[in-house]
Amino acid sequence: MTIDGQVLHYEVAGSGPHVLLLLPGAIGTGRGDFEHQLRGLDGEQFTMVAWDPPGYGQSRPPEKDFNDFYRTDAAMAAKLMKVSGGGLRLNFSNLT
Repeated sequence: MTIDGQVLHYEVAGSGPHVLLLLPGAIGTGRGDFEHQLRGLDGEQFTMVAWDPPGYGQSRPPEKDFNDFYRTDAAMAAKLMKVSGGGLRLNFSNLT
């Protein structure tokens, strides 16, 4: 998928009502960091979206730009969730 001119790679597993956005750490990737969750969590309960942020894994080129990347990655993740499949929404209302 292309968002703001950046090709973003993501994988979706499951189709449950609880949507999980899986954020890889450091120089990780969605598949590399979350393979066990993508295969092991109950797909009837969860829809899991594992992505490669811009500059990582299959979301390259370009190389990672570390200037303000937390904000940039968060904005891109929100856009990804908004446009991927049209029905993926995050609901934090039940978290304490």
